[in-house]
Amino acid sequence: MMRQQITVLLILWGIFSTSIAIFFWNKAQKLNAVNKTLFQSNELHKELVKNEVASYEAINDCFVVNRGLCEPKDFKKKLETLGDEADELYSQIHSYDKQIQTLKVWK
Repeated sequence: MMRQQITVLLILWGIFSTSIAIFFWNKAQKLNAVNKTLFQSNELHKELVKNEVASYEAINDCFVVNRGLCEPKDFKKKLETLGDEADELYSQIHSYDKQIQTLKVWK
């Protein structure tokens, strides 16, 4: 009688521990996906910072170094190009943010 109860308890413990292992494995996979997405998003943020630095350097070169004597069309084109690149980076970052929201690790 005692042997049967121990066998039943061992089977129940095995089912429980397997279920918990599967649950945490699933959470670990989601966390890996979130970490990968966050890493990619951080790389885009770094590119965005470089873009912003280039914009401020262009403004500094035109108005401080060259005392406003830069070519207006070239200056405008450079800032528009940098602005377009920044818009694309913001769009990509937004898509990563949406992707992270859909993963919902702990819900």
